[in-house]
Amino acid sequence: MTPKELSRYEIIKRLIRKEINGSEAAKQMDLSVRQVKRIKARVIKEGPKGVIHRSQGRKGNRGLNPEILEKVKYWLRTRYADFMPTFAMEQLDERHKIKLSKEKVRQVMTDLELWKPKPRKEVRP
Repeated sequence: MTPKELSRYEIIKRLIRKEINGSEAAKQMDLSVRQVKRIKARVIKEGPKGVIHRSQGRKGNRGLNPEILEKVKYWLRTRYADFMPTFAMEQLDERHKIKLSKEKVRQVMTDLELWKPKPRKEVRP
């Protein structure tokens, strides 16, 4: 449990013991009263697990298939090592039918050390 979830659990316990009301709990947790009611019901039903977010520990929906990522790394290393990210993206799409965003190709190239991001400009006082 994260510290945030622990503090939420303590607030919900106080709410269940009726030391505070729902709107006060909502203010303390920076949530709506409706959401506090939902969390309270889950804590009553499941105990401390009711506070933990349901998608904790799951893989994200936007993840790239590892097989495709390995193919992209292979092609970038062997054929497109000296290309810029936009052109590499276009070649991957045209020649290999692998559609990725320019930004994703840039990230992969940076990880493979084929592309170095431009240094940020210094801010003058």
